[in-house]
Amino acid sequence: QADGYAEQQWEFAMGLLAQEPMEVEYKYIPMASGSQYLLAVKYQETSWKGQSRQFPQMRFRLDEENHLSSLTLHWQEGSRVTDISYFPYEGSASLQAERKIWGFAYEVGLIEEGVPALSDQEDDRERCRTVISGIDFESLSEREVHQEELAFPVPPVRDKEAGGSGSIAGEREANGSE
Repeated sequence: QADGYAEQQWEFAMGLLAQEPMEVEYKYIPMASGSQYLLAVKYQETSWKGQSRQFPQMRFRLDEENHLSSLTLHWQEGSRVTDISYFPYEGSASLQAERKIWGFAYEVGLIEEGVPALSDQEDDRERCRTVISGIDFESLSEREVHQEELAFPVPPVRDKEAGGSGSIAGEREANGSE
């Protein structure tokens, strides 16, 4: 199921590449580790399988030799924003792609072993690939929750009289009650 979704979105990305972009931006990001260049390609609002997708764009992360390290497909449907990242993996020497996949699987509880040290990963490539290929990403669909209305917490109100610029007012004062 997850593979099918990724394939559908890949088809969407290929459709975008056939369009004329609205804007193309190439940036150098000096503080980024590894992939210090970003190529962002922005497109007109489009429709895909009957759904309107606003602000579609593709972001390519590149290393100093302009080799692709990741591709992120971005769009918005109504109030929902979606980013899907693709990493070179099959037959790739990209340790970072493996580390991102492994780290994500660990964070969401799909595997119990944390990301190995980079030296261990380099020394035992076959074991790392075996662990990653054995991750059951489809089991995440059992935990998915769709929530139409997302709310952000109200930040506390600063009480200038009570404590100056760094103090936060108590609950009663923040709500305006006595």
